[in-house]
Amino acid sequence: MGFLNNIKDSVIILLLGVAAIIIDTKNPDVVKWVRIIYYGIHAINLIAILIVHINILVKGQKEKFTYTRITSVLGAAAGEGEVKVISIPIAEYDLIQKNALLRSNLIILVILTITHVLFGWTKPLLLQVYFPLKLLLIHPLFRVHLLQREAKGNLARPWDMYYRIPLSTIGDVIRERPTIPRDIKKQKKESMKQSGEKSKLKRK
Repeated sequence: MGFLNNIKDSVIILLLGVAAIIIDTKNPDVVKWVRIIYYGIHAINLIAILIVHINILVKGQKEKFTYTRITSVLGAAAGEGEVKVISIPIAEYDLIQKNALLRSNLIILVILTITHVLFGWTKPLLLQVYFPLKLLLIHPLFRVHLLQREAKGNLARPWDMYYRIPLSTIGDVIRERPTIPRDIKKQKKESMKQSGEKSKLKRK
């Protein structure tokens, strides 16, 4: 399925690229329709995010779950990064995921709007049409809160979606995974090490 999805994405992006080359950006009607399509799709995406936000608050899932987050600096070697075991209410986790999506959408929307208004760039709007729709299709947040599917199997938290959402983090690479015993042991060692260093500083 992943391979077929990649092919489908490549075909759609290729078609959008061809369309961006073919369109006459000096034609006001063409520019108008590109704007309608681009901003219409973004509006749908933002409305979906709003519905998700409301649904998260209505459900109010206070049950906690534990997962591991690995944060590394962009460009760091594999395996290098801060490993942190996090216990968090489901609702809080979902809101964090929603905020990452919203931030990404708004940043891209603002950047492309500025370049379109100031420099008259229309083709990038068409090239970015697929991105908001793709997020609606692949992000578990929408499936769980819009389609009301159970968060099990492929939809089980943590969702590990930061690396698939452009600009969701600035300068860092964040990956998520279910917690394993080794993560807990490692965090305990780090905590003990930090406590020891603090006690040494106090003695000085």
